[in-house]
Amino acid sequence: MEPDRVAALTAVETATARRRAADEAATLARDAQSDAIRIAIASGVPAIVLKDAAGVSLARIYQIRDGRR
Repeated sequence: MEPDRVAALTAVETATARRRAADEAATLARDAQSDAIRIAIASGVPAIVLKDAAGVSLARIYQIRDGRR
């Protein structure tokens, strides 16, 4: 394969690996946030307060609480 094609392919592989790592990190962060929201709800923190703290909709807080989505 020509050197410019090898370099282009390497760039694609590198970008793909970085994207996969970022996707995995985002999933872990989302799961940690959901766990924290469930703990806060169980501790009596009002959903409306959690909505503002988490930067998500009230409906999303209830989805997390109920284990939906």
